[in-house]
Amino acid sequence: MGKRKLTGSERELHKKATAIRKRFSSMNDAELVEMFADMPKAADAQQETASDIISEFIERLSAESIWGIGKITIKKIKTFAEEKEYI
Repeated sequence: MGKRKLTGSERELHKKATAIRKRFSSMNDAELVEMFADMPKAADAQQETASDIISEFIERLSAESIWGIGKITIKKIKTFAEEKEYI
């Protein structure tokens, strides 16, 4: 069975991955460890931002009068977000 052709998005993803591999191949161990050590901190900061955005969205949804979206629906959305730890 032969290889299939990559789609446009797969080709673009492959280009990005190749560029990342090339960039890291020139780094020494200390540089790699230092770079990846900061990643969890950045991910935590990004998670807080996402949580803030979702909370603000729910607050704005509560403040607006949108046909078909009442207090019960908003409560369900908020409960879902809390259960899934989005907020």
